[in-house]
Amino acid sequence: MSITKQEGIQRVYNRVPRMKEKPAQINSQILQAFFDYKKEFGTRINKDDFVLWGKERTDIKTFKENFDKMNNLSVKSNAKVFDVKSNGELVLWEPVADFIRETWQQK
Repeated sequence: MSITKQEGIQRVYNRVPRMKEKPAQINSQILQAFFDYKKEFGTRINKDDFVLWGKERTDIKTFKENFDKMNNLSVKSNAKVFDVKSNGELVLWEPVADFIRETWQQK
């Protein structure tokens, strides 16, 4: 079951700061992995490459399943933070990309 775009945006504003505060959570680790990958390999990120890298570099056995939940607007999703473009490029979800970057850069 999906949720509206506005509900998804509100979830990000509510949940991303909590993800940042709890680095042991899987969704927090995946978001951190995104920023680590971007720092290591540059600005353009291919979704499939990122998922393979994340499965190898983290201890998250359910990396892909949890990642998939983080790029969908769904009741079962913690928060949509990613978007996959038609060419396979992985980006932060545009309506909240600046907020996510700013939150993640805070110490």
